[in-house]
Amino acid sequence: MDPGTAAHRLRRLLMFSLVVQLGNKCFRCGKEMTSDDFSVAHKVPWLDSEYPVRLFFDLNNVSFSHKKCNVICRIIKRKSKAERLATRRISDKKYREKNPEKYKKQQRKQYLKRKADPGSRDYPKGTAKGERHGHSKITSLDVLEMRRRYSEGETQFSIAVDFGLSRPQIGGIVNRKQWSHVP
Repeated sequence: MDPGTAAHRLRRLLMFSLVVQLGNKCFRCGKEMTSDDFSVAHKVPWLDSEYPVRLFFDLNNVSFSHKKCNVICRIIKRKSKAERLATRRISDKKYREKNPEKYKKQQRKQYLKRKADPGSRDYPKGTAKGERHGHSKITSLDVLEMRRRYSEGETQFSIAVDFGLSRPQIGGIVNRKQWSHVP
């Protein structure tokens, strides 16, 4: 038997022995459970709540139920995606209203972080420039070299061959349509 499978089965048996000590009754339907059909359930659905993380880890909100009872409850009580987004927006708004100074500090901190490191992961998608972009094949020094050679009369095609780029890419670079942040 695979060690991971064995460890999972052991954890499941240990948890079920705790369930038996606590009464072995399904929270949802009140019937007795077996070791094969029990699952951990939340009494109050945590995902759609105002504070989902807090409710998820609240031990007073955790119970045991049959797998099928837990699945049925999730299907019935689950909000639509639009409702969940609206709930999150409302909770964000409430947070901003309750803690305006703290919210402003967080926003300022994120802004300064993005400004200091434009290639950082939390910077808005598609805004990494130059070498910081993950697919960049050239550096700022290469761009300066291309522009110098083009200004001296070399053709875009010969520059493209030397740097392994296409002629239209070189055209965009030397005409400052691409890599415009490089002087």
